[in-house]
Amino acid sequence: MIPDLHFFKAVSLLGLFALFYFYSILETPIYDETEGQYAGAVRSMKGYLEIPTNNGIPRLQKPPLTYWVMKLSSTLIKDQELAMRVPFVLALLGLLLTTYAIAVSIMDYDRAIAAMAMLGVTFGLFIFGRMVMPEILFSLFIALTFWGSMKALQSDFYGTRNGWWTFVWGMMALGSFTKGFHGLFWPLAVLGMARGLEIFQREAWSGFWKMRNLLLFILITLPWYIVVELKYPGFIRDNLWNEQVGHALDFRFPPTYSRVSLSHFLLQHLFLIFPAILFIPHALKTFELTRDQYSQRQIRKLLFMIPAVVFVSTCLSARQDYYTMACWFAVALLVVVGFNQRTQSRWLLFPFAIFGFFGVILIVIGSIWNNAKEGNFRSDTTDHFFTILMQLPIEIRPLLFVSGGTLIGGAFLGYGFWRCRLNSFIFMGYIFAMAGPLWGASQGVKILSEAFSLKRIAQS
Repeated sequence: MIPDLHFFKAVSLLGLFALFYFYSILETPIYDETEGQYAGAVRSMKGYLEIPTNNGIPRLQKPPLTYWVMKLSSTLIKDQELAMRVPFVLALLGLLLTTYAIAVSIMDYDRAIAAMAMLGVTFGLFIFGRMVMPEILFSLFIALTFWGSMKALQSDFYGTRNGWWTFVWGMMALGSFTKGFHGLFWPLAVLGMARGLEIFQREAWSGFWKMRNLLLFILITLPWYIVVELKYPGFIRDNLWNEQVGHALDFRFPPTYSRVSLSHFLLQHLFLIFPAILFIPHALKTFELTRDQYSQRQIRKLLFMIPAVVFVSTCLSARQDYYTMACWFAVALLVVVGFNQRTQSRWLLFPFAIFGFFGVILIVIGSIWNNAKEGNFRSDTTDHFFTILMQLPIEIRPLLFVSGGTLIGGAFLGYGFWRCRLNSFIFMGYIFAMAGPLWGASQGVKILSEAFSLKRIAQS
């Protein structure tokens, strides 16, 4: 059987993202305190099932799955800095593929490709998806949890539904074993709301609480806690209460983070979820006009609950921005609902107007920028955003022109598709628009990497 055109389009797009993201981590050193701690802990491990340590001190804040995956990567890849990042890029690609799979099951192939593209070009995913920390791996397991949930809720056969619910509990267990038990509580909160609001019929939930599912979760997560508790008495109490609940309710002592204001936390997501956030007005305008099947509309209500639960709970917690990455796949799915031939709104032009505006701004800045000197950037003097801008080296200047050019080009491309009522192809406009900024960001990180390299800082 020859795969159809939709298959080739999806594979081609995923392949482009793979090329870009793998290229973006080449020759990228380990920097930032968090990355160094994770990479250092992996380096100290002699075996896969060891307790990770930093300078001989057990590193027990997070469950060990992330360390074990990184250890496997470091065994297979000679370049250790590259090896530390490869598992997270693979998880990022897995998240894109899962987003596509969810969209196929609740919409259609064209919007599935648009959703995968939308998530793949967000700035937040570019920033956090390549970093050496468990968030992207955790986000993948959360997305897989809801993919399995949607398959179970849509299934008409009892045996098939039971299998999907077992898959869901397995993914919740892996998520909990990657970062913490919000890998269990977030999905349970969303699914509990859907059950309480009776969005789906009662029969759709049969098999969820089967004993085998609970045993699977316990067998994956509990043995590690028992082993560590036996070696370090008091670990379970401190980890579950002070570390996990402490982060969730913002009372951890001593604090290992600086809690930002609520307004700051919300405003920074204008950048982190860019450009998906620009399509929210169009999604709201066309959401009820989209004539999908009843079962698909049910699933969309479930999707709404995912960012609601994640954002509200994160606002009440330590407000660490990368926590919300676990729901970005749902945001990408929701904003492309109206990308079909039956819905047309002028709000769909709003994102492309913003693209064009920012493109002009970047080109103007590049044209009048004459204060930068080659190689003058120093990370130890950048105390705020404007100081960083004033010190950026002249090597950054060409990237501004590239970014501005693709933003303007993407704006015209998106307008052309809208004008021709080809909404199912409009994702090509925002891919083209974001190609320059993402390419510029990847090159800029490499240009400035020595200023943030832990190795360089240690030698200075």
